[in-house]
Amino acid sequence: MSESNLDVLLIEKVDLLKQQSDAVFSEFLKHEVDNFLNETITLENGAEAFFMRCAGLDQLKLHPMVVLIHGGPFMASPKHAFLAQRIYLLLQGYCLLIVNYRGSTGYGKKSMDALLGCIGDFDV
Repeated sequence: MSESNLDVLLIEKVDLLKQQSDAVFSEFLKHEVDNFLNETITLENGAEAFFMRCAGLDQLKLHPMVVLIHGGPFMASPKHAFLAQRIYLLLQGYCLLIVNYRGSTGYGKKSMDALLGCIGDFDV
């Protein structure tokens, strides 16, 4: 028995649903997106990240994870943003760890000012 829960069954279901009406596909996608679980975590080095996964994944199995970097100095990418890349990976059974750059907007002026003279070092 495989320890991984990665399969393409949900993506195959999406392909079948796309052949039906837009309303059926939209309802399916809305249901899946509404059931994505996400939490904000703080890493050991103090960086912040979002951890996302589909609610239906078996928590007793291992799941592959993709690490993405988002935001960046003077930029932001909200965890609730509708981004096709994230949704595609989540629907395939991947967990996502979406790490913020230090200095990303949303942490206040003090956080952004901390990058002055340290861009390329402190932010990454």
